[in-house]
Amino acid sequence: MLIAPNGPRLLRLFASALFLALAGSATQAAVAANPGCALGTQAVHFALPDTAKNFRTGWHLKVSIAGGKERSVQIDTGSIGFVVGRNAVGPHAVGPLGAGRQEYTSNGLILLGHYYRAPVTFEAGTARATTAPVTLLAVEQLACDQKYSKCSVRGRSAQSVGVLGVGFARKESIGSNAFLQIAAMQNGGMHAGYIVAEDAITLGLTPQNSRGFQFISLTRGPHDWLGAPACFGFRGKPGYAHMCGTILVDTGLASMIVSRAESLRPPDIKTAIPDGTPIEIAAPAFERPIMHYRFSVGDRGPLSPTSIRWSSAAGNGAFVNTGRNVIRGYDYLYDAKCGRVGFRARN
Repeated sequence: MLIAPNGPRLLRLFASALFLALAGSATQAAVAANPGCALGTQAVHFALPDTAKNFRTGWHLKVSIAGGKERSVQIDTGSIGFVVGRNAVGPHAVGPLGAGRQEYTSNGLILLGHYYRAPVTFEAGTARATTAPVTLLAVEQLACDQKYSKCSVRGRSAQSVGVLGVGFARKESIGSNAFLQIAAMQNGGMHAGYIVAEDAITLGLTPQNSRGFQFISLTRGPHDWLGAPACFGFRGKPGYAHMCGTILVDTGLASMIVSRAESLRPPDIKTAIPDGTPIEIAAPAFERPIMHYRFSVGDRGPLSPTSIRWSSAAGNGAFVNTGRNVIRGYDYLYDAKCGRVGFRARN
């Protein structure tokens, strides 16, 4: 789920131009097993077997915050930071620490509230994990960005908000990634990272649970790892089959967003991508990819998003937000400690 605390910011999400040059022999360097990266011995596996619900509304975990009442929150790999209705924050939280604001560029919704610090416990079935104190935004009010004519808060309650942002390469965030603040990760017993599969979320990377993944090494930016290199293209449209930049695997969206400067898009689909248009996605590149799939817009295939659109804030670089359906074909891994993402094809 794309976010912007201070207005639209897709322009700022594009990674360094280094990624735009990835092709040919450079692909070999990007696909790295990173043999010097030692994994851990501990992991917590949250089974979420209702896959139809996972792909319809996203993966959810039960959480309790600083002694507060348990509630369900959505896991969002497209943002960083925890936003939750104020009533979910328990009496042992520290705060309020100051006013906060979060805006979602996917729909123009603005969340207003105050920051708190508190430990968070995740639960699914018998599996549990607790974080060190993390910063979160306790939401007290909803509003709409006036630039989004379809945004409405009518019938919506601030107390219904519950999104746990666990992504990376997001320049703006409203706090820390709680998945990386598990107590066992802080003391070194658990390797900082996670796996999202169609029926589960796993915290902590081990040699056993990461077996079968192929990896793309990430480049370190000023504050976080930069986005992973990838390409998308429209087969059958000469000159537009390979548009390369970065990828975002976003469990917060059922739809797909692609970006390219309008002047660099195929002439017949500059403003909209009609049903029947073939599109193809590969990471890190079309040459020797470790993740690769294609579909025609509007079809009902398992990897097809509910819809696809051009970003309204495009730069010159190429960017693809896959949405969540890619996880029907590939388990997805993020290794925060060693700087890599992984894909494991599902049989």
